[in-house]
Amino acid sequence: MDPQAIHSVSGPAGRKAGIFNDKMSYAQRLFHHTYASQNEDVHFIEFRLLQRLNLVQLQNELAQMKGDIWTNMEISEEKAKALRVTLRHYGKYLRPEL
Repeated sequence: MDPQAIHSVSGPAGRKAGIFNDKMSYAQRLFHHTYASQNEDVHFIEFRLLQRLNLVQLQNELAQMKGDIWTNMEISEEKAKALRVTLRHYGKYLRPEL
């Protein structure tokens, strides 16, 4: 067995799917790993901390935008567009079905 190979599974049309090595791109390794591990249970990773970090960052951005708007007592079209995008991202945390 090739020392670089982690899995060896015969793929479609006699091609070797599931054999991967360090020279492959991430996309190629991802395909081969996914193919080779298709009979294994899927393990879910918790991203709660990352979600919270992102949420707090969005809140800070919105607070900064609000402060700038109140300080200047105006909002440019460019800043209004940025505000809409940020509010849309923030709203998805509050109502994830959107």
